[in-house]
Amino acid sequence: MIGTGASAIQFIPEIADRAGQIYVFQRTPPWIHPRPDVEIPAAVRAAFAAAPPVMRAFRGGIYWLLESRAAGFAVDPRFMAPLQRMAVRHIERQIGIRRCAPR
Repeated sequence: MIGTGASAIQFIPEIADRAGQIYVFQRTPPWIHPRPDVEIPAAVRAAFAAAPPVMRAFRGGIYWLLESRAAGFAVDPRFMAPLQRMAVRHIERQIGIRRCAPR
């Protein structure tokens, strides 16, 4: 299979159980990070309900934390190194491969 886009997402699972081996080639893999979702404890939800500005500040902090990733695109690509390592580790764990080295 050449590519990992929408067609590959549909096609590969359909043939995976019938194919002896599947080789997938892609030019640049997408960086997929683990979802940072966590359950907000009831006490924190109650504090947010009692003080909506605190909730807005919390959400703003999350927004700016995630938005800061753009510095690697706009300022200096070296800022992307930790995010790239995180993505590679996540892909390795999710797919179950031994090595997913970016080029």
